[in-house]
Amino acid sequence: MMRKLLTLALLLSSLSIMAQGDKVYLKNGSLLKGELLAIDATHLKIDIGEAEALTISLDKLKSVRVKKKKTNLSADVLLGIDSLNRALRLNKWMHQVRLGILNGEDGRSFISSTGFTADYTLFYSLKPTWYLGLGIGYDEYPSFRSLPVGLEIRKDWGIGPSPFFSYVRAGLSRVGSRNSFIGPTASIQGQEFIAFGLGQQWTLGRSSMFFTVGFRSQSARTSWSSGDFRSRTDWNLNRLDIKLGMVF
Repeated sequence: MMRKLLTLALLLSSLSIMAQGDKVYLKNGSLLKGELLAIDATHLKIDIGEAEALTISLDKLKSVRVKKKKTNLSADVLLGIDSLNRALRLNKWMHQVRLGILNGEDGRSFISSTGFTADYTLFYSLKPTWYLGLGIGYDEYPSFRSLPVGLEIRKDWGIGPSPFFSYVRAGLSRVGSRNSFIGPTASIQGQEFIAFGLGQQWTLGRSSMFFTVGFRSQSARTSWSSGDFRSRTDWNLNRLDIKLGMVF
């Protein structure tokens, strides 16, 4: 991607003025119309008729459109802009990895117990600030371990290098025992989970780091049977969900 952007910068560096009709679409939904003056590996400059031309970071762009009937635009320049648009469309996909702790209620009694949690989610950008993701994770409780699979919706509250965001994720999980308290005659059924919370993200080069605080609820059911005796217990595991993660 960087090689394509540098090539595009060289192609456009000699163009000082272009005819009216260029369009720059931003991730926040804005549309700028004017004269595309220059572009390099990190920024784009466009004259929209104000006192000074606007300089825009490439990470805020959604796409660039130019009038291909312009006589002063060569086929190589148009190909370079098409390459930029293809590179920008790659940003619709976002990989997210999180590590953290779950702390709080275990079963039906409130105890200060802490467990490890991790997950991976692949997001697709529905709109500039809305993402839909599919993820898988691993959670530890004092007596259980869980493998949750579900969908997540993320909303960024702003455009920039350090946005605040909120999230909701829900799905089903496979639950197993971490110790022998279940016994050989027992079975465990994992059920639905839901989690939601708030976070903030910081840009680190081409990747980002973020911190989230939220709430997580996991349901499970254990069943015992011995001869004619049968017993069932429903578990509601409510935990404080604190995570650090990376986006790339």
